Amino acid sequence: MTAVEIIMTVGGISSALMATIGFIAMIAGKSKSGKNKIKNYVKESFGLNAITEDIAEIREKLLEHLKCDDANILESRKQSSALLSLLRKDLKHMCEDAVNQGYVTFKEREMISASYKAYTDLNGNSFICGVVEKILDLPIHQDDD
Repeated sequence: MTAVEIIMTVGGISSALMATIGFIAMIAGKSKSGKNKIKNYVKESFGLNAITEDIAEIREKLLEHLKCDDANILESRKQSSALLSLLRKDLKHMCEDAVNQGYVTFKEREMISASYKAYTDLNGNSFICGVVEKILDLPIHQDDD
């Protein structure tokens, strides 16, 4: 259940209780003091004043939490976008170098594969996919060291 659904459910319950209290007061008597006595009695019996205060407090905390989540999501998206750009640039250069030399070493292929996995995990899907596929077809040479 999401925070919004919880707020709506709790709000619906408290509204129903308040409506019931009003209905009882209306039936019990027409005098204003009689209605107020009944309302107060029912509120005290069911602890509705405390419940209403708790609901208001929980609602405020949830709304505050949701605002923080929105800010965190926006910041995370910005960071993911920046990281995707850096990975795209690095992958492009690594793949161009490998194509120019006509082969790829084990270490280069490992670095390209790891970077490409990170890139796709971040939902990267530009021309880099085709460039990396070309590298997989290149012959593999032993590393120099």
